[in-house]
Amino acid sequence: MAEVAEPVADAPAAPKKRTRSPRGTTAAKAKAAAAEPERAEAPAEPAKPIQALLITGGCCHDYDNQKKLLPEGISARVNVEWTIVRQGGSATTSKIPYYENEGWAKGFDIVVHNECFADAADPQW
Repeated sequence: MAEVAEPVADAPAAPKKRTRSPRGTTAAKAKAAAAEPERAEAPAEPAKPIQALLITGGCCHDYDNQKKLLPEGISARVNVEWTIVRQGGSATTSKIPYYENEGWAKGFDIVVHNECFADAADPQW
């Protein structure tokens, strides 16, 4: 246990320095603030939601629950509108037909890939 020294009763007090804020005293600041007219601020327009595409499917994971959990968790923190594509079944060699559409990601701000096709043989896939 550490020992605590007791204060010495007859030690001289340190001299107090008088300081002043470089911008004036608190009272002066309050007076200046009261003299300014109130400014009405225009209400901010709500931010547009992020347009997100979630592509999910394949083997080895619980994609049916993840397609619910991921958007719910993210949307609880960020303003997002989701489009969810669940394709490819549960095989390791499937392909997602959605990718065959030209411009499949057009119109989205973000694409979230949550898929696993570990044995797909097509290198372009």
